[in-house]
Amino acid sequence: MISMDEKTDKEVTILDIIKSVRQELRQLRKERDGLDKSLKAIKFELKSIEDKEFGLRDRLTELISIESELNRKRMDFEKKMLRLKDKISKVSRINKELNDVWT
Repeated sequence: MISMDEKTDKEVTILDIIKSVRQELRQLRKERDGLDKSLKAIKFELKSIEDKEFGLRDRLTELISIESELNRKRMDFEKKMLRLKDKISKVSRINKELNDVWT
């Protein structure tokens, strides 16, 4: 038969174990709460970065479109310049020929 002292010692040991387990559980929950807060902060920061990325992508698309339009205008301008140079050359040649004829 188990004596009262042995029973009390076992109960105390069991109560100590339960107390220790509860403390460990509280500590783990506290750590989990801290990790949850960190995770929320990281998710918020990631969302913010993604929003900036999408904004930059939209801006880049807009700039590419503007660049394409400017390149098209530059090419049109260069064609006009070539035509103008050609006309100037022709007029200069005609002017020279006329000067040659009248002199």
